Amino acid sequence: MGRRPKPQEGVQGGIKVNQAGLDRLSRAIRLLPEKAAGRRVMVGMKRAMRPVRDDARDAVESRSGALRKSIHVVNGKRSKEGNPYVVVRVNPKTSVQYSDGTGATITRVPKTYLHWIIDGVYKGVRTSATGFVIYDGETGRPLRVKKISHPGIDGVDIFGDAFKRNIQTVLATSFDAIEKSIDDWKRKNRIP
Repeated sequence: MGRRPKPQEGVQGGIKVNQAGLDRLSRAIRLLPEKAAGRRVMVGMKRAMRPVRDDARDAVESRSGALRKSIHVVNGKRSKEGNPYVVVRVNPKTSVQYSDGTGATITRVPKTYLHWIIDGVYKGVRTSATGFVIYDGETGRPLRVKKISHPGIDGVDIFGDAFKRNIQTVLATSFDAIEKSIDDWKRKNRIP
């Protein structure tokens, strides 16, 4: 049985940490009032997560644009002063209205169909007692049918993939984004 390797200095949880930047940031945070420090950290973390948000928006196929517009960065649900974190998510309140080719107004609420995009849809035949309404491609007239054959859709983990592609950018810019947030607050409140 081998010995467990010693953790490397500056490496925490498999992520290399810029120790000098962390010390500099800790000193800057200690100089602020307690409430302001917590808010400034969250603002800086939100700024650092913007590349993930933008990448997730780019990964979404855009029909109405509702899902693309509703992806944003917010404080985590259980985020608190001692354990702050931010997440990229779909705004549950966002809805978009647009009209299709027949003149009908369609309302899309992304939170209701996001799971189909992430998990996918199985391939198969769908049946309905009342029937499905589909539109004729040539005339645009609605047709009611009892069965449809769905080709299926592969799921796309838009948030996980966007985070994996941008983790290095987030880590590299997070300290600077928090420091900029602190400097902005000091400038606004005329604190040297």
